[in-house]
Parts: sequence; C-alpha cells; structure tokens
Amino acid sequence: MLVTEQDTDFADLPMNPDGNLYVEAEGAFQDEYTFAGAFRIDFNVYPYALYEIPDSFTWDLKITNIYGPDWTGQPDSPLSLPGEWTFSSQITRQEIDTKTVDVNQYAPNGDGIVSVTITPYEVDVEMGYDEGKVQPGYERFDSIQSVMLDGSGKLIEDNIGLFSPDGYDLSMITVYYMETPDEASWLEIQDKLLDEDFAPQLQEYLEDIAIQKIEIPL
Repeated sequence: MLVTEQDTDFADLPMNPDGNLYVEAEGAFQDEYTFAGAFRIDFNVYPYALYEIPDSFTWDLKITNIYGPDWTGQPDSPLSLPGEWTFSSQITRQEIDTKTVDVNQYAPNGDGIVSVTITPYEVDVEMGYDEGKVQPGYERFDSIQSVMLDGSGKLIEDNIGLFSPDGYDLSMITVYYMETPDEASWLEIQDKLLDEDFAPQLQEYLEDIAIQKIEIPL
C-alpha cells in the first residue's frame, strides 16, 4: 500500500483518483531492496473526469509512505517505510490493439459475464447482474461463488474483473459457479483456491462441484 500525492501539468487540482491518497501497487520484490510494481488510473473518475485528457502530459507521483509485508512476503512481518520518493513521467496516448468478446451469460443467482475486453496491458471481464435470470433457491446473491481459470487451468487473480494478461493463457477463460449456501461451503472452496499444492487439481475439482460454467474462447 502506497501513500501518494499525484499531479499533472494540465490540471490545477491534486490528481489522486477520487481524492484517495492510498494506492494498491501490484508487483513483487526483485530483491531485498527493490520492488517493481504498477497500478491503474481510471480517467473516468474524479478528478480526471473533470478534464479533457490531452494526448500527452506530464504525471508527477510523490510517495510519502509504504505499508505492507516485508520483502519475504510473510504476512506476519509488517513493514512501514516513511520517506519521500518522487517520480515524473511523460504520458503519451497510444493506439493499441483491443479485442472485445460479447458473452452475456448468467448464473442462477443473476450474476454473469457481459463481455471480455483484452488489451496488451489489461484484461477487463465486465461482470453484470440480471434479476430476470435469478432462479428459485438462488435469490441471495452470495448463494453462489464464482472462480475464473485461464486456458491452462490456472487461477486468475483479478480485481473485480480486472487483471494483467502477463502470465495467463488467454486462449480461453472459464468461469465456474459453485453453490455456497453457508459459510462452511464457501470456506472449503477458499481453502482449495489458496492451496498452491492443490493447483494442478483445481480445474478438475471445480468441474466436479460447479453447477454452471461459462467458457469464453478468446
């Protein structure tokens, strides 16, 4: 977790999205002293939404504190690093290849996939809800849990449908829907998802317990 101050040369306001100073950076330690990571900025939210974004601009980032696990990655080794790190980057709009696949398929609780959009930098699985698709017995939205796997059966670690394409086989995305009528059933699935030793058997396990799956060829 980074505590940040963000500015641009085209705006007269601080440019932290939604005014939030805290940023989750996705990445990994390269060694004991070096972390390489990235985070996404949505130009459709405040304060960026107030401006017409130019084709090229300067973006300034100041990090004033870092919170998180230490370089070993152990959750019981908290790390807080106050300080000041400043970065300035020239941002230029690029025309990139974008592919969108319409899906519009839904699970018995009304949860579903509207579309999948792939760019060189991110994959956006647009999720939706259709009350008209809800079947008897699945009126509770949390009565079903969903899990996404890539074309090789690898668990996709997404943030509300967004994830980097790096490291994934995007020939196919399969979304599995499992019944979770109580906390115990939900925890049982979570245990399997978090068990790295179980990863080779994960797809077979999901095939056995899923009440529905959506296969999305890409």
